[in-house]
Parts: sequence; C-alpha cells; structure tokens
Amino acid sequence: MISTRRFFKRRGKPETLAGYRKWLQAGTPDGASGWSWIIYAVLAMGSASFVLTPQLDAADNGETRHPQLKAFLEIQVPEQLRKYSMERPEAHFLVMVNEKGKVTEALCLGATHRDLIQPGMSRAMKAKFDPGLRDGQPVTAWAIATVYFFDAVQEAWWAGGIDVPLRVDTSMGVDERFYHLFQSSFAYSKSNLGELDDELLLVEGSLIILSDKQGNKAMGECLVEFYIDPEGLARFPRILESDNELVSMSALQSLQTFRYHPPTRNGRETYVQVRQPFRFQD
Repeated sequence: MISTRRFFKRRGKPETLAGYRKWLQAGTPDGASGWSWIIYAVLAMGSASFVLTPQLDAADNGETRHPQLKAFLEIQVPEQLRKYSMERPEAHFLVMVNEKGKVTEALCLGATHRDLIQPGMSRAMKAKFDPGLRDGQPVTAWAIATVYFFDAVQEAWWAGGIDVPLRVDTSMGVDERFYHLFQSSFAYSKSNLGELDDELLLVEGSLIILSDKQGNKAMGECLVEFYIDPEGLARFPRILESDNELVSMSALQSLQTFRYHPPTRNGRETYVQVRQPFRFQD
C-alpha cells in the first residue's frame, strides 16, 4: 500500500490530507470548493500526480474557455505508410494542458492507422496551447488535439510539381489495394467491453483508505469514470458522484495502484472507458 505521507512529500506537496486540501484550495480561483472541479490523477510511466481540472462550461463572472491550440498540428506520414495512399490520415489525442499551455499528458483516442500513434503522440506532446481559463485565470484543463499527416511526394505529384507517381513499383499498388479492402483492421479506436478478446480483469491493486486530521477514515461511496489504456493502466479518471471529498481522494489513490490485464480486440491492442464504483465502510 502506498504511503500517503511519502507520496505527497516526494512531489513537494503537503504531507497530510488536511494540508493537501488547503494546498488545493489555495490554487483554486476565489477559494472555490473542490466540488467545482473535476479531479484527475494523471498516470504515466509508473508515477502519478493529482491535477485539478475545472469544469470550464460552468458559469463564471470572468472569461471561461477551454485550452486553445496555437497552431495546426501537421507532420509528414511515416515512410512505411506512404504505400497505402491513405485519405486524410490523422490521430486524435486527449491531452492535459497546464496553466502555461504545455501538454503534460496524452492518451490516443483514435488513429487512421496504428503506426500513426507514436509519431502523432510525439507531435501532440509538443503542441502549444493558450491555457484554459476559469474566471479569467489560467488553469489546468483537458483538450482534444488532432494530428494530421501529409505525404509531401504525393501532394507534389498531384500539384504537378514532379513527374514521378507515388507508386514506384507493383508491390506498392498491391499493398494499397489490400489496405483499402481491410483498412478498419489497421485503425485504432476505443472498444466496448463486449468486444474485448478476454474479460477485463484487475491483476493488481490496493484499496487505500485515507483519514482526516481527526483520524476518521473515509466512509461512503463514489463513482469514477476512467480509461484503461493498452498497457492496462487507469488513465484520466473523473469523479462522477461522491459522498464526500475524502472518499474521492481515497478512490483516486486506490485507482493509481490498479493494473488491468491489457485489453485487446481481435488480437490487437485497444483501450476502453469504464465506470468503477468505490465503497468505503467498516
């Protein structure tokens, strides 16, 4: 079980739950309650940190907006994929954007071809945003970033800039026909639980029960929605319902220890979105 004190200390945050709550409120515009925020636990490479994300569609006195992408995200299609002559290849990512407009976390939501995920991820992580605003103040918030891919040789040929066609040998034409016949099998997308090759199983995890400064343990229930990525990690959790803040924080800390059997569909990696209830009682 993870030590709450050690978890907070190694991230330069308060070492107690009471101190952590005060730290959260200090960073909240106008001292707003934590319940006016969506709470995320960002999980990456075996580490985790809590990020408060405001509900930017809520009514505020000042300007409120989601993060705004500063520039069109476009890169050249990988060389090994040129032979498919894909029409409008792209990859979509859910990203977390901090108060400075920097992307700190990304999850691929879909791609025309699976081999577009890695280069698309690299480009999405380097994207620059105008940060989201709540009541006129910059805040950490999520956004959708789409990376578009182009083929410079193909575009030059279409424009009449070169005389050499894209298909330089017979095999490229065969590969292209094969791709267009079975392109859905090359694509990457979210799956429903019923589409998975195997039942989604939790293979590792601990239930962490936090206590308040009086020593009272978390009591109650909450419902959390989150993604399970191709590695079986819980990503971008969101509190949907909760009896109280202590229960929410206990659920999120528990969730960061969870590891699921990596989800696959037709033998290929995929991801799912699930809802998990948590109940804390004596």
